[in-house]
Amino acid sequence: YFGGSAYTCGLCSDPHGPVTSTIFTAPSAIAVDAAGSVFVAGVSNASDLPVSTAAYAPQCGCNNDVAEPFIAKLAAGGTGLVWGSYLPVQDVSENQSPAITGIALDLSGNVILSGKTGRGLPATAEAIQSSGLTPAGVSPAYSGFAAKLDTSGSQLLFATYFGGSTELVSGGVNGVATDG
Repeated sequence: YFGGSAYTCGLCSDPHGPVTSTIFTAPSAIAVDAAGSVFVAGVSNASDLPVSTAAYAPQCGCNNDVAEPFIAKLAAGGTGLVWGSYLPVQDVSENQSPAITGIALDLSGNVILSGKTGRGLPATAEAIQSSGLTPAGVSPAYSGFAAKLDTSGSQLLFATYFGGSTELVSGGVNGVATDG
C-alpha cells in the first residue's frame, strides 16, 4: 500500500454545514529501473505521504479539496521506500487538479515526469516556457508540464510548462520518453 491518513483542511465547512472529504492517493504512472526499483507517481491530497527527509518537497501544498503530485521510489521487490517527494506544481488558491500522466527514467536514473497543472510550477531557468499560456484571472487554467528530478528525489533539475488551456481535459502532456 502507498498512501496517507491525514489532510490539511482547506474547505472543511460552508454555510450549509460540514464538508465531507476523503483522503485519497491516486497513482497514475509507473516505471521500473534495471535494478528492479519501482517508481510510482500520481496525485494525493494526503499531507502525510511517506517522503524522505532530503526530499525536493517534503511538505504537501494540498488540502482536503485539492491534490498535489507525488513521486516515490520503492526498493526492488517492494521491500521499502527509497525516497519520496511531493512535486509542488500548482497554486492551491486556484482550486485546480493537477495530474501526472507520464514517467520515464533517463540513463543516469533521473526521473522525468509529465502531466498537467495550474499556475505554480517552479519553472527552472532553462525552461522552454516559464509560465502557462492561459491569461491570469482565467479559471480554470491548465498547462502541460515536464519536470526532471535527480536520482535521489532531492533536486529539481528541470521544469517547464508546455502550452495552456482553460479546458480540464486538455492542456496536458500525456506521456514522456527518453532517447539513448
